[in-house]
Parts: sequence; C-alpha cells; structure tokens
Amino acid sequence: MAEYSWMPSTVLAILSFFLAQVVVSVTGIPIPINQISLEGVAGALVAMSVLMSIYFPIYFKFGYLRSRMVGMILFFACFFFLPMAVALTVHGLGGVDNPVVRTIVATMQRAIGWLQTQADWQIASYLLALGWILMAASVSLSLRFYTKREF
Repeated sequence: MAEYSWMPSTVLAILSFFLAQVVVSVTGIPIPINQISLEGVAGALVAMSVLMSIYFPIYFKFGYLRSRMVGMILFFACFFFLPMAVALTVHGLGGVDNPVVRTIVATMQRAIGWLQTQADWQIASYLLALGWILMAASVSLSLRFYTKREF
C-alpha cells in the first residue's frame, strides 16, 4: 500500500487543475499566455541560481535550524524588493535626496538602457554567465564552511 501513497495527492492535483480550467472557461476570464522565450528561461535559471547561491553558504555556515528563516526571507524579498527596485528605476525617485540611492538608480537605468540595445541571445548569455559566476562563488564559499564545520 505504501507504493501508492502518492496517488491521492496526484488525483487531487489533477482535479484541482481541471476545476480551475472549468472556472476560467465558464467565466471567460482573459488569461494572456506568452510563449516561452530564451530570455525567460535564462532569467528563471538565473533567479533560481541567485537564490541558491545566497542560501547555500548561509545554510552550511549556520545549519538547518538557524537558516530556515533565511529561505523564507529570500523568497518573500523577491515579491517586495524586486518590484520596488523596478518601480524606482522606471518611475524615478521623486523626492529622495540620498546621493547613494540616486547613484544606484542612475547606474541601474544606464544598465537597462544598455541592455535594451543588446540582442536577446546576448542578454540570455549575460544572465547565464552571471548565474554561473554566482554559483561558483557560492559553491566555493559553501565548501569552505562545510570543511570547517564540526559534527
């Protein structure tokens, strides 16, 4: 019986997706569907590698119990910090007089302007290279923390 323990959750998931599809088709809610692009895939891979490259060294330094909250903080920061950074970059700062913040936003605006002149495959390769560099640094740091750890 243990070999079929996954079945109730699978059946429930299939029924949930079917119910959601029925609700969307009956109500006529317009859901835009975009095609998968190279930059989208590269962006998703880089986003995951950035989160992992931040979390893993903290995990190996402090252990599971002390680093549990870090994963949640990183996850929710993606929903609050990134939209705020995009809004600051796109809409400007308004009344903010801090020179450090103004310099950071100006640099981000220049980088976005430069990226808009690049081809899609170039942006995807820049993102993948950034992900590889971050993961290499993370693995190096994590291995250093792991070898110093006492069990």
